[in-house]
Amino acid sequence: MSNSWAKGFIEKAVDQGIIKGYPDGTFKPNNHLTRVQAAALLVRALDLKSDETAPFADIDGYSAVTKAEINAAYKFNIVKGQGGKFKPEEQVTRAQLALMIHRAYDYKIGKKYIPSKKAPYTDFGNYDAETVAAISMLHELGIATGAEGKFSPSNPATRAAAAKILVNFMGNVK
Repeated sequence: MSNSWAKGFIEKAVDQGIIKGYPDGTFKPNNHLTRVQAAALLVRALDLKSDETAPFADIDGYSAVTKAEINAAYKFNIVKGQGGKFKPEEQVTRAQLALMIHRAYDYKIGKKYIPSKKAPYTDFGNYDAETVAAISMLHELGIATGAEGKFSPSNPATRAAAAKILVNFMGNVK
């Protein structure tokens, strides 16, 4: 991690209890984030709890703690499933993470955030209005930035990028 561009963000995220390293003492900043990991990070960051059960058929094999995090993310509308499945081990894309952050922001602030303009990225492609608004919100609030005029929404989110995004997100909602 010492050579990671996100070292400062990672250290802040760890200090804030948002993100953890691996049992072997490493962080692996370039590893891709899964949907279950992204949901857990947001639930921990916002200290969300739920006694309700999410309607996902593919989370039974997880620990009670992980299921509780998925349940809370679902209850507070941070995550949605598809066809009764959460697909917890799928890599989360930058666009999907932006949607989760946008929904978490809306929950925390108590109203829907509507960006004043579309972010200046050239690679939105065929993403729906909700996704474009989420990415634009991240840009407008300085939570996430692209590179060379692109956001790379279909690329998998890395643990390093997630640390930066979550630290910046928490700075906007406290």
